[in-house]
Amino acid sequence: MRPGQLFSLLLPLAAVACGGSKYAYNGQNLYDFFPLEDNRSWEYGQDDTSVAYRMSVTKNPVTTDEAGTEVVTLDYMSQDPEALLYSVQWSSDSSDGVLIWGWTDGATGEAHEFRPPIVFAEAQMDVDQKVKTTTNGTTYTATFKGLESCANHWVRDDWECAHIILDDGDGDPNIGDPFVGEYWTAVDWGPSSFVPTGFTQPWVLLRADWSPDEEE
Repeated sequence: MRPGQLFSLLLPLAAVACGGSKYAYNGQNLYDFFPLEDNRSWEYGQDDTSVAYRMSVTKNPVTTDEAGTEVVTLDYMSQDPEALLYSVQWSSDSSDGVLIWGWTDGATGEAHEFRPPIVFAEAQMDVDQKVKTTTNGTTYTATFKGLESCANHWVRDDWECAHIILDDGDGDPNIGDPFVGEYWTAVDWGPSSFVPTGFTQPWVLLRADWSPDEEE
């Protein structure tokens, strides 16, 4: 399935004094590029051949509610041997965009909550637009670089992905929260590839699975 196309909207504003018209660009819908509904899992391989394991990302079926916002936990696990690396609490909707509410270290069990949550992407953003979040003493900057063609190891044709960079401002890509980094993420399927903290080469999608939630 090829992800959806760019949707944009130009809204006319009042005419300027010289008689011309101005338009306001609402930007690209970005919440569509980070789907969290239903049952989902992903498997990734590392382009750095020195990394021997694969990574799986699985949606935990138990969700939580934050003032009406559904928060989903994604578990990031190494394969062969299987071990939980870390978990991240995400939300994605048309009101608040894509938010990160916290993360848990798989090795130590130490949990970190973000109040306010980190804005990974606003619901709509313009190309090169930045949004900053200061929480737990750190200022995170999310930048939407635009829509780009992106390849992965699962499908033959390239996807159209939103290129988003999340920076924690420490200047060192090898330390920090594990979700900080660079993402290329597609409508319907989510991250096609990403370069998180501690890596110089991307994790690239090998396969993704989706199934609808069973009705009770």
